[in-house]
Parts: sequence; structure tokens; C-alpha cells
Amino acid sequence: MPGEDILSGSAITTGLATRYMGQHVVHVESTTSTMDLADQQAADGAMEGTVVVADSQTEARGRFRRRWIAPPGTELYCSIILRPRPEHLLQLTMVAALAVAEAVQVACDIRTAIKWPNDVEVGGRKIAGILIDNAMLMGNVDYSIMGIGINAALDPRRHPEIAETATSLATEAGRPVARLPVLRALLTALEPLYDRVQAGESLVPEWKARLSTLGEQVRVAWPGDALGQDSTQEGVAEDVDGEGALILRRADGSQVRLIAGEVTLRPR
Repeated sequence: MPGEDILSGSAITTGLATRYMGQHVVHVESTTSTMDLADQQAADGAMEGTVVVADSQTEARGRFRRRWIAPPGTELYCSIILRPRPEHLLQLTMVAALAVAEAVQVACDIRTAIKWPNDVEVGGRKIAGILIDNAMLMGNVDYSIMGIGINAALDPRRHPEIAETATSLATEAGRPVARLPVLRALLTALEPLYDRVQAGESLVPEWKARLSTLGEQVRVAWPGDALGQDSTQEGVAEDVDGEGALILRRADGSQVRLIAGEVTLRPR
């Protein structure tokens, strides 16, 4: 397996059946964050579909700038440079989540679900996370960075803070899993999904079909407002709308539309 897990540019691109996704690769042994490095590359004019990949990150982060636990060599983390139109931004998370789900199925024969809005799970435990950063210029999208982190060989049992909430490809497959085939499968899945969005097609129906959140009693929380106070909403995750926002039915029967947040399942 060692030869299969080399994440060099040539290993990634050789024979990769995509037109542009992953056809240019920036690979480093270590960086603070592939998001930061991809941001620099994009600002310098890197082509759409450029992939930044690292074997280790010293300041890996998830949504709301939370620390991402990522011991060297155990994770697949990459950041992809995209240049979408503004009206397609809300579907980038769907593109990433669906591509991760397809890649994990193809490369590892593991069936996943999506926890609204952007975690990919197996049996209720997180196996991958997604982060989208957008750079705007005079009301238009200059570029977007799609960050994807997949737990490949991570053993959550060695990390008490995530032992009950995370899993990995190796854990679920019951065998070692090389990162390279997963990354190539991810790039192969990403391109047609992104092309469909760029052509004006909605991915909401198939994304919704994979959501594990719908029908559950949940608490949705997001970090502090202008006053530094955290906000929460509780209710039944009833539906998602055409833009991917969660429709929550509160205990008093009213509905609220949520575009982001951290979901926790609540007992009924």
C-alpha cells in the first residue's frame, strides 16, 4: 500500500479522467492549512480545478474556525480552487458532500449519509468535513476555495475529544486505506457535479435524499452575534428548501429557515 499513498502531483494526475479538476496539483509535505495555501494560489491566478494537498497541516481548521484533529499521515485534506458564478455559491457544499459520498463508496465500498449542512457520516459518526471560503470582488466571486478533510487512517479512540463522534475509512473498512485512490475518486466525482451546477442544474434533490438530519429533533447552534452571544434554535428538521437552507419546525408550530449552524440531535 505505501506506493499507493504517495500524494505527488504526478501520482494524482496520471491517468486522471477529468478535463480540469485536479489536472494541476500543488503538493507540499506540510503547511499551516491547505485553505491558506490555496487562497494564495488563487489570488495569484491559479486555474480552476487546481488542487492543493498536504501530508500534514499545523493549523488545520473546520467550520467556525474550529481545530481539526489531524495527526500527520492519517488524513486526506485538500483544497480546490473554483471560480463559480455568485448564484451557484450555495450549492458548492452540496457538490463537495455528494462527491465525498460517491468517492468513499467507489474507493472503499462504504455507504455514507450527509448531516446538514456539510458533514459526511457513517453510522452517525463524522468521517469527513467541508469548508467553503469565498473571495468577493466588486460584488462578483473572484474565487472559491473548497476544503475537504476526510478521516482516512485516523483512530478516533486515541483522541478522547472525538472518540464518540468521529470515525475513519480504515475503521469502517476494517483494513488500511490508501489516500491516493480516494483523492482520485473524489476529483473524478467532483467535476461532473460542479459542471451540472455551473449549467444551472440543482443538486438539492439528490443531496436531500442523503440527508440524515430530516425528521429528527435537533438543536442548531451558531457562534456569537455582534454582541458575542451564541444563538440556538430547536425543533424538528422538517425540510430543506431550493437553496439548501434547513426548515425547522419549532415546538410552538412556527417555522424558521436556517442557512448555517451546528446540528446536534435531541431526544424526542
